Amino acid sequence: MSLSATVVAVVFLLASLVLERRAAAVGNALVVGGLLTLVAGVAPAAVAGEQGVVFVALAVAVAVVLFVGYRRFVRGGPRAPRGTRPPGTPPAVPPVPPAPAA
Repeated sequence: MSLSATVVAVVFLLASLVLERRAAAVGNALVVGGLLTLVAGVAPAAVAGEQGVVFVALAVAVAVVLFVGYRRFVRGGPRAPRGTRPPGTPPAVPPVPPAPAA
């Protein structure tokens, strides 16, 4: 149960990276769902005293959470919605010069 929940949580967390630009709310929900699935998968094994399973599940969980956190918050940084341009870039269409005075 613990290892299968870890696999499902990893899938949720990696899917959040794919969906973060298309639908930010869905990506954020998958991150939260993935973290809660990790907790739900590791908790029964920890209570039962299965030290080896808990160690493997937590090692995988920590590695994936660090990877996803780095990709989303450190390397990616805040992203502008599609169709907008970063500040300081020239506009796509140059401005029209004023009409000459007659």
